Amino acid sequence: MSDRIIKPLAVFILVIAVILAGTAVIGLLSGASGTPDGQRIDGQSPSQFQPSNLKQGVDPESGSLTIESGATTTGGDSSNSGGSVLVDLRHSNAVTQAELEPIETTMFSAGHSFEYDTGQDPLNETLNEHDGYLVIQPTEGFSESEREAVDEFTANGGRVVILGEPTQPRVTSSGLFGTSTAIVSFGADELLDEYGISIGPELLYNTADESNDNGFKSIYTSPVRGNQLTEGVETVSFDRGGYVIARDDSGATTVFTATEDTKTLDTRRADTYPTVVRNDDIVFVADSTFIKPIELYDTDNEVFVSNLMQFLLGSEDPRNTGGPTASETQSTQNESTAQN
Repeated sequence: MSDRIIKPLAVFILVIAVILAGTAVIGLLSGASGTPDGQRIDGQSPSQFQPSNLKQGVDPESGSLTIESGATTTGGDSSNSGGSVLVDLRHSNAVTQAELEPIETTMFSAGHSFEYDTGQDPLNETLNEHDGYLVIQPTEGFSESEREAVDEFTANGGRVVILGEPTQPRVTSSGLFGTSTAIVSFGADELLDEYGISIGPELLYNTADESNDNGFKSIYTSPVRGNQLTEGVETVSFDRGGYVIARDDSGATTVFTATEDTKTLDTRRADTYPTVVRNDDIVFVADSTFIKPIELYDTDNEVFVSNLMQFLLGSEDPRNTGGPTASETQSTQNESTAQN
């Protein structure tokens, strides 16, 4: 019994010893030409992967919000003539007060108020106490009475800025058993329709490195006409940028367009799409990400946000002539698409 165990064990030990001895001999024979630890081996460390060359271009996050002071001085006496902006939170908006804190702080420092509307009072009564109305990615629709309140507000000189993206699926949760998605709707479609404006059904993308902010879905958009909304702005980056469509009879003007060769995400149609449009006292921006802290100081986003706040406060009118109307831009887009 013992011989049946000892003999196979001895053979096994002998085989292991031969393998180890062979490994040692190979190591000794190749040692003279080996490479010391830490030395670069040609062909296994291409230059583009060296740490010193792994420099990914990222837009600097710098700058600050700048809003004109609401305090005035007459004959040595100071008085507060600050304006007031109301932020919509009654339509399940995809934004939090914490995300708007940098803007709120800057507005307060400049002598203006920045208040939030949670729907406790009728919208027409609440709007009457403010100069501007900021609506960020509403996911619930505006009722008929609310649309009438906004129309009356703008008719009386109030300013409105709406930020939003097209209806689209979003990941709501992710875990061990997969991810869950839900359709996130844009709730201001009917409100924008009152001004002859609508949002395109697709997001935009651009794969050119010089035309995106470190990601093909983070597109660049640039001003097409000079006014207060574009003052000091060369480039704005949108992480979920869409595009704007305006009716021919709306009279809306295009303020920003996506850079050349930007495409729609689903149908891959390339053009310089309108991304920011104004119609009288209402401005629509086809993105809501640029106003949040994580994107606020990318490119010239903070300058554009400052300009939007000035617009809402009712300061110098940024309207001027000489730029294309939104319908003209859309017409050019349609012609280009037809040619493709």
